Amino acid sequence: MEPEDQTSDRSTETTEDHAEPDTASSTVGDAGDAAQDPRGPVIPNVINRHDIGLLEFHGAAGKVKVADSLRVEIVQLGSTYFQNDEGPFAPTNNRSMNKSWFKRTLANGEKVTRYWLVYSPAKQSAFCICCLLFSRSNPQSSLEQECGFNHWKAPERMTVHEMSKNHREFFTQWKQMERTLAENKGLIDVELQSEIDVEKQKWRDILERLIHCIKFLATQNLALRGHRESLQSDDASNVGNFLRLLKLLAAFDPVMQAHLKNAKNRPGSAATQNEFIHLMASTVRENMLETIRQAKYFGIMFDSTPDQAHQSFLGFIQINLKDAESLVGTILSQLEKDGMDLQDCRSQCYDNAAVMAGHKSGVQQRIIEKNHLAVFVNCDNHSLNLIGVNAAKQDVMMRVEAVKPINNHLDKILQVLQAMMDGATETTDTRSEARQLYNRMLTPEFLTLLGFWTNVLLPIDRVQKRLQDPAMNFHDAALDLESLRDHFYNERERLVSKALEVGLNLCQEWEVETERRPRRKKTMAGETSKDAGLKTTQEIERAMKETIDRLHTEMDDRFTRLHDTDAKFGFLLDVEGLCTGISRDILKTKCENFGQTYNRDVDGEQLYEEILDFRMMISTRTNVKLTRPEDVLLFIVQYGDESVFPNLRIAIQILLTIAVSIASCEGSFSKLKLILNYLRASMGQDRLSDLALLSVEREEVEKIDFNSIIDAFAAAKARKIHV
Repeated sequence: MEPEDQTSDRSTETTEDHAEPDTASSTVGDAGDAAQDPRGPVIPNVINRHDIGLLEFHGAAGKVKVADSLRVEIVQLGSTYFQNDEGPFAPTNNRSMNKSWFKRTLANGEKVTRYWLVYSPAKQSAFCICCLLFSRSNPQSSLEQECGFNHWKAPERMTVHEMSKNHREFFTQWKQMERTLAENKGLIDVELQSEIDVEKQKWRDILERLIHCIKFLATQNLALRGHRESLQSDDASNVGNFLRLLKLLAAFDPVMQAHLKNAKNRPGSAATQNEFIHLMASTVRENMLETIRQAKYFGIMFDSTPDQAHQSFLGFIQINLKDAESLVGTILSQLEKDGMDLQDCRSQCYDNAAVMAGHKSGVQQRIIEKNHLAVFVNCDNHSLNLIGVNAAKQDVMMRVEAVKPINNHLDKILQVLQAMMDGATETTDTRSEARQLYNRMLTPEFLTLLGFWTNVLLPIDRVQKRLQDPAMNFHDAALDLESLRDHFYNERERLVSKALEVGLNLCQEWEVETERRPRRKKTMAGETSKDAGLKTTQEIERAMKETIDRLHTEMDDRFTRLHDTDAKFGFLLDVEGLCTGISRDILKTKCENFGQTYNRDVDGEQLYEEILDFRMMISTRTNVKLTRPEDVLLFIVQYGDESVFPNLRIAIQILLTIAVSIASCEGSFSKLKLILNYLRASMGQDRLSDLALLSVEREEVEKIDFNSIIDAFAAAKARKIHV
């Protein structure tokens, strides 16, 4: 569903995916040109993706073709680099490769590792690495053919292959090359190897500087490229930030100065810059995914937004349809691509548009049908917004007067409006609009409701800021929202009387008449009852009380699911109650209920016993202060290994995946709008996703060591001197 990257020039606009073909930047391109170099990509896919199945095969016989330099590099990396022995192994005909196949059992029962056996995720097949690298004849078995070995019902063929004459010969050659490379003699001339090492170090120094420049621009949401990407151009106005940054660096750094001087007459490719960015983003992404996989349990947060290119994005994945079936399909496809099991998902938090997609069978319901443990909670932040909106619609008066609190600037605003009304330089329309606004503000309704909404919106705003905190859990959210609801219920009379008092004082200050002739409603034919004829202050009082009642009712209705979840499972996130507060009888019942719900993860009876042991242990440690669920997890981890309180640890982990707000998604979209502005609207999907990830996860970017990328690029450049 992703659009192809566009490569046409766009006049003089600064665009990310465009540069004039004859002046393409050579600074990153000279690190190796993946798109144009006939000798192969910058980093061969077989190395970049740790996949031996991505070697090039030619001819009807499917014979592999390996350049000597690439063969040497693969042998230097070692077979474990390509084995992928931890899986996941894709099934074929309901069977798949087994991890035990990487071991060979000897006659005495001893097991030795089959280092020659590797698994290709791309081909979903097994290969013999030594036969692929050293065979000069046509393939003898499927382990050295392009399709690979995937006859999982016949594991005995592994033994047949490793006992064959050809395999033993190539296995010997492989080990001999490993030895000679380690000793730095024999196969590769010592002088040539020394030259390669010098060249590799030179490129490592260059690439280290390039990667820091890209990291700086990406995390600052700055465009890398401009209209004219030429080292020979003196027109600074059309040169991109990346090239200008390199020139600035070269003014003080001899390494970059020498590189730019050498690169002036060697134009490179913008595709390589994209590849460099992609490798950085992939490293960050894989580190984050690995952290999630180690934690096992995760939650899904969903939000969507249109961008400057009028496309919609799910996370950072382009989607074309927003019906429930399409959205769920995209979510599941991305989880599978990332190696995440939907059965480990324990929560869903979406915006209201996603909830309503597909009407009764929305996104959340379709996910629950596939995994009933993926608990759904509304985005409480959006729900609280809707409560305020609906309360403001309770009365026509409220709908008109519900404005942003401007108490601190009321005098200045009215003075400006007066000046505009009297200003000789203003147009007739401007003076008329100013007069209308001035008259509208100087009414008892406006002046009274101004103070009313100030006192109503301030506590709502405080709770919303709390809900947006990434560390907020559903138990604390439920307590905050319950307190807010009780506040409006208990303070109903005081909020109304205070607003009336403040409004009356403002009316006196600005000489506004507080009472007007009551308007009678027109009666229908035969109607005998008469209108009560409420005064202005009474009408305002009625409207304010009905608004507060609507707030209270809406909060009861919209947060029912949150409060139900908290009532059943919130005890595990209530640290004080967990340690001392809950009685044993209630605690045992709650643990049993938790165990019944999450029977695939936790044993309820064992959870109860572990909490009692945890209480006993905490009671003797007066110096330990536990205030948050995260503190409990940290204490458990520091106390011992995973066998200590496993059920309590897993239970808290599961509950902490339940989000209360999708504010982090909206924060990502704010970055998206900075990156994909109207001057960069034609940016390709892959580049956008990579730059957005580097920007949003800037803290993670700063922690990651990109030396593996630098080494791979440097090795690729050094490899060219003897290709």
